[in-house]
Amino acid sequence: MKPADVRNLTWASLGLLITGLVLPCMTIHPQLGPMTGWVNILAPDALASTSYSILGGGVAMFEGGSPGIAIILFLFSVLFPLWKLFTYLRSLGPKGRVDGRSLKLAIKLGKYSMLDVFVIAVLVVGVKGLPGGSRVELDAGIYFFAASVLLSMVAGQFIKGRVTPSATT
Repeated sequence: MKPADVRNLTWASLGLLITGLVLPCMTIHPQLGPMTGWVNILAPDALASTSYSILGGGVAMFEGGSPGIAIILFLFSVLFPLWKLFTYLRSLGPKGRVDGRSLKLAIKLGKYSMLDVFVIAVLVVGVKGLPGGSRVELDAGIYFFAASVLLSMVAGQFIKGRVTPSATT
């Protein structure tokens, strides 16, 4: 694959990442089993469905008293992927200027990119296991985010293949 093709692949991954971060990735539909009907009559808004994007979920965690988890989510779901993609783009530029250590780190850590998707999958399974019939519906954001991760992994493999051994060891 030509460097220009890998660059286009990386730009596509960046676009998918940004889209995946802002679109809703899941909607939670709370239920209380046999009490759901009564709660809907007495307090109709109490069981309202809620949609979360990756960014919106991080903000909700931060404001809801879990700033540590929110910061970790922001670091690994937003900052790290952006840094990795911009490092790839810099290495694919006309002069290919990038610090060898930075590119080495991006390529090595790139394999952990699917952890974000895994965490969301565990969360979905966890909510589905709650009593009362609560449901989680996956939305478009998670698919855009996962596609971004996969494209960035493919781009990383092509970049790794064209980097000199001294830059990656």
